[in-house]
Amino acid sequence: MDASYFTLLDEAVQAEPVSALDPEVAAPIAAVGIVKDRSFAPDRNWFAVLRFYSPLPAFFDKSWQPDEIEPRTERP
Repeated sequence: MDASYFTLLDEAVQAEPVSALDPEVAAPIAAVGIVKDRSFAPDRNWFAVLRFYSPLPAFFDKSWQPDEIEPRTERP
């Protein structure tokens, strides 16, 4: 899984005026880190969250293990 869909979505959001998106549409897009006039730069943690919300077939056949998720050792 890659971020190609989200990269295209970010390009569309950046190309349109802020008023082009209704708040009902803009809020879920902002929740994944795509906001007008901000760069979209998914990191390793972003992909781990994406795996939970958009599981691959390996999740369903129980062959996927969440090994890329590391516990936090410090508080933000």
